[in-house]
Amino acid sequence: MVFEAWLDPEALRHFMCPAPGTRVTHAECDARVGGKFLIVMNVGGQDLPHRGEYLEIERYTRMVFTWLSVAAGEGSRVTLRFAESPGGHTKLTLEHVGLPDAEQRERHHSGWSNILAELSAYDGLVA
Repeated sequence: MVFEAWLDPEALRHFMCPAPGTRVTHAECDARVGGKFLIVMNVGGQDLPHRGEYLEIERYTRMVFTWLSVAAGEGSRVTLRFAESPGGHTKLTLEHVGLPDAEQRERHHSGWSNILAELSAYDGLVA
């Protein structure tokens, strides 16, 4: 379920919130290798589009996609790794590379941390 949430526009609307008060106003996914996604996050009344392309989708173990936004620039990539952990939970490891500078790395670390917390609250499966 955790893996599939990353490919489901309705689920993305619930957890893809990098900061308190952020909401997703639009999400669409073409969930296949080479498919594109669009997630529009509303932050402080401003819609910020986040786009990408799925580079790898290995069901239930790994997903890799590009991540393009005003803050991230055009050269970054996100890798998600999924593994079972005790109690039937899912361990999720997220790596984001190619951000333009230390400030953006710190901001994205904070944002992804909040997103993972929202995901955990959304479905209760992330360990």
